[in-house]
Amino acid sequence: MHRPQRKSIRLRGYDYTQRGAYYVTICTDDRSHAFGRIADAIVCLSPLGHIVDECWHAIPTHFPNVMIDAFIIMPNHVHGVVVIADHAGARDLAPDAVAPPDAIVTPVPDTTPSPDYDTIMVPSTPDGGSPPRTRPRIIPGSLGAIVQGFKAGVTRQARKRGVAVPSTIWQRNYYDHIVRDAEDHARIAKYIADNPVNWELDRFRR
Repeated sequence: MHRPQRKSIRLRGYDYTQRGAYYVTICTDDRSHAFGRIADAIVCLSPLGHIVDECWHAIPTHFPNVMIDAFIIMPNHVHGVVVIADHAGARDLAPDAVAPPDAIVTPVPDTTPSPDYDTIMVPSTPDGGSPPRTRPRIIPGSLGAIVQGFKAGVTRQARKRGVAVPSTIWQRNYYDHIVRDAEDHARIAKYIADNPVNWELDRFRR
């Protein structure tokens, strides 16, 4: 059976190891509600969802030049802002230094429409299923390496603890948006915080 060639959804030519803030969305395989549920606009995490939370907050332990910022676990996806700093200075930056453009967030060219955050990161597909995917070489220290390590850590910990999980937890790819400046960061942070309230209208919901 002929399969269409998979294509990367990363921004062509962009160095994802460089200093900056990145808004990522990582979905479960087939958008299954494996991480919990929403009740009265509150996220109620499943055992697997708690592992996701632990592994996300452990990212800076494994990547010393990385900080985590706004973050939410939804029933079938994770939204979060990952900040890659200069290696030597990462530990000297306070959490409130993440947003200002002079600290970490370096303005970048306008590469995507602004700022409907549940649509700018979603490549359209004819069948409405998974986005185009590929297995590019993962560069150490890049955003791809961080996401890959996080996903692998969740799977490993779930199996180690005997938590019931789907045969495949994660969708193979992830969505990203390069945070342009402090204003962009503020809009993203608000969108993330409002996600549980807007669950019924969430494009990622199935």
